[in-house]
Amino acid sequence: MFAAIKEWWRNRERPPMVRPWGLAAPILVLLVCLPLLRPLRHPTDISDNERSRLATIEAIVEKHTLAVDGPLYFQSRTPISTGARGGERHYSSQPPAMAALLAGPYWLMHKLGLSFESNPALSTYLLTLLGVTLPVAGSAGLVYRMGRLFELNRPWRMTLAIAAVFASGLVSYATVLNSHAPAAFFVLCACGCFFHAGLTKQVVRSYAWLGLAGLCAALAATIDVAAVVYLVLLIGIILVMRWSLTSRLSGLIWYVAGGVGPILLHAWLTIPITGDIRPGFLHPELAASSHRAVVDSENGDELTYAQTVALHLADGLLGPHGLLSHFPIVLIGVAGIGAVLHRHWPLPTKVLALISLAAAITIVIVYVTAGANWDQPMFSVRWFIVFMPLLVYWCGAWLRKSHPAIVWVGAALLLAFSILTTILGATAPFTNTKNGEYTAYIAARQLWRPPPASQGGMMMAER
Repeated sequence: MFAAIKEWWRNRERPPMVRPWGLAAPILVLLVCLPLLRPLRHPTDISDNERSRLATIEAIVEKHTLAVDGPLYFQSRTPISTGARGGERHYSSQPPAMAALLAGPYWLMHKLGLSFESNPALSTYLLTLLGVTLPVAGSAGLVYRMGRLFELNRPWRMTLAIAAVFASGLVSYATVLNSHAPAAFFVLCACGCFFHAGLTKQVVRSYAWLGLAGLCAALAATIDVAAVVYLVLLIGIILVMRWSLTSRLSGLIWYVAGGVGPILLHAWLTIPITGDIRPGFLHPELAASSHRAVVDSENGDELTYAQTVALHLADGLLGPHGLLSHFPIVLIGVAGIGAVLHRHWPLPTKVLALISLAAAITIVIVYVTAGANWDQPMFSVRWFIVFMPLLVYWCGAWLRKSHPAIVWVGAALLLAFSILTTILGATAPFTNTKNGEYTAYIAARQLWRPPPASQGGMMMAER
């Protein structure tokens, strides 16, 4: 009998401790990104975007204030000013929530003797790893998990996870400290929470998942203003769930309650600086210099508003910064959304697909029409990175259908081109380009001909 029990114990089905297919995409992200992190490759070349954020982190930990008046190791070059002349204070124009979150790890590093003053390269490398690279690796794991929605086998789910981070431009911004990559991660987290809320059979657990979804969506919105669109639109999924009216109202309350904390943190940090909840870059009157008008490069005439909007729309979709000219795999994602809306999918899934597309269109329209500075250094359009992984995720619905061989070949070519372009962007996410220069080409050229050190630090202030 003992021999039979021993044999059963040896041969019984055990859940795997490690899932190789699920870990493949996150590990691949780390293998590609860790050698490319900006503090390792270019420790002295830092963008104004990153410098401003690091200055705020340093000020919080070492001076217990958000003011970046100095003296600081990373002195912000483009602060906003508040207060009367003579008594004014200077602050970063970026939303302060991300700097406040990263101040915790930097405080621990500071206590252990590692600071910007003692070792700026290593301390910045660790903050970039914690704040950006690990969230991008986590995004790959989330897409693999959410791929179960499409009933794909593990190899296809792994392929979908790789495509979502390596073909969407997300990895391009995984090598430098910025707000767009972690915001995209939290958007995926919020969508994943809705995915689990629909799977669980216990109402209490569903409410907990909805509360966590609200927390993640609010964190994304406080880190990157563009993600506010998701914070609002994701409510639609709760309203169409196949629950009773009381359960849906309770789920909505849990979602709102989950988002209160990050929003209060943002308000607590921002209102004393700007007077309202809008971050500094939405207060042009506080900036040291105003945004210049768009000028026609041929005759030097100032363009009208309609011409500027048309120019930015063409640039953002098909031009030198365009999504389709850099990451054409998004077309397959849009086709997947069409497949979900056309076929018999559960209503919450259809609403999530519709929200993914509607949020992307809204963000594009806002940044095309709102007068953002398109001349600043960036790879592709950095403001659009927040919605790109979620759009590419819907390629999973397209994979479920059968297609002619020529269509599969075309999709493979689009995927390969998007991955190559994304990896090029990882080497130079804040690329300096002139009007009409294709950012992927400039990033590739800089691999062989790096820009002079004097130009490397002249990057961007966040808008």
